[in-house]
Amino acid sequence: MKLRENANTEHEDPEYWYDAYGAHISTTAYGDVRIQEIDPEWLVAYADDEELVAAHKGAHTSLSPKESAALVARARTVWDASCDLHYYRERAVDAYHAGDLDGAVEWLKTAEMEERQHGYAPAAEALRLQLIED
Repeated sequence: MKLRENANTEHEDPEYWYDAYGAHISTTAYGDVRIQEIDPEWLVAYADDEELVAAHKGAHTSLSPKESAALVARARTVWDASCDLHYYRERAVDAYHAGDLDGAVEWLKTAEMEERQHGYAPAAEALRLQLIED
């Protein structure tokens, strides 16, 4: 195993991963509502989820307070994971640029383990293929 020469180090940003995430909550009046109903900018702007629930409730009156809270909680979990995964992939790229194969492999493993908690690990796997030759 070795680092690829002149590898493409581009990878998914948190917004892309969040937007591609397939999650929703089921509601009584509105049916399934995807977590992307909660814009990442809102998740950054509102550190307090109760304030975000109130803001979202004003924009989406067909959801009950409990449904709005569930949607915000799920969106927050996915957004936080997308930010963590981006951080791990960035550390793998940093290790790649430093010529640190072991560091790149470890950060990619960390990213893969975290990503697998949400299904499978296409972003970590794609970056691994870009950076490392077996």
